[in-house]
Amino acid sequence: MSTSLTVEESVALMINMDFIPDGETVLSMTDAFLEEATVEYENASGNDKYQLKALENRMNACANRHNLALMLKKSLFEDAVYTEETLIECDDDSTDENPLVTLESLTEWAFDRFGIVIPNKKTLAHENLNPAANTKSPDWDDVTIKIYAHHKLGYSIGSGNFKRTSFIDIGLMGKRKVEPNEIAFILIGLSKKIKYPVAAQISQANKTAIAKLRRSLEKLTGLSGDSFLPFNKTDGYRPKFKLVDDRKNAEVRAEKEAIHINIDSLNYEADKLLFKEENDEASRWLKENHK
Repeated sequence: MSTSLTVEESVALMINMDFIPDGETVLSMTDAFLEEATVEYENASGNDKYQLKALENRMNACANRHNLALMLKKSLFEDAVYTEETLIECDDDSTDENPLVTLESLTEWAFDRFGIVIPNKKTLAHENLNPAANTKSPDWDDVTIKIYAHHKLGYSIGSGNFKRTSFIDIGLMGKRKVEPNEIAFILIGLSKKIKYPVAAQISQANKTAIAKLRRSLEKLTGLSGDSFLPFNKTDGYRPKFKLVDDRKNAEVRAEKEAIHINIDSLNYEADKLLFKEENDEASRWLKENHK
């Protein structure tokens, strides 16, 4: 297996961005996180000064990371293409338009020029950054994910048994851990065949949201690579895996069991309504927040 990397992949490795979605670049992703941080800071002017300072620090850190990625990309490209005496080595398939840098020389160059240490995980880094080159199975096409009631979910790979966990274990609950966060709503919406984003154009906020969802799904299954098909205006983001909203089954079972309860002891219609409202929660959130 080749251990050569494109300039994009090399920069991503140096700034610890272990994955670039199809159709995106390392700079488009750092810019997306910068815009998200900037918007949150600008909208938080009424908050207390300590929280405001924390948001300002986050915005500045994202700006610095974006600028770092930009300068690393320029420096690496110039050294790979135009500099005669350089530590950078390119493989035989490299061109001036698309230099392919060897991982060994990149590791030496990054430390010598910037003091950046690249972890010694050659195969893992290459597979994470080049999902198309990863011939190992299983892949996301083999995965089935089911969403259950009460913020639970499970997954299976191939013909394996379903392994269960909860939203909270993979970062899909809000800060207070009592209700799903916006990333969970996206996943629930996709399980109900709701397009994400609803609009035909993708925003920076959409990019960062789907990147965070990818990370949660990686934590769930242990699989790397892109879990979604490339964005398109008609379908938005579509999962490569099979995604099932299985909460209805729990609701039906709960309603059947509720029939045997003394109606006088609780407001059955009110409880029944709560079950049904949960099914529309993701739909409302997606339409209101990601038009």
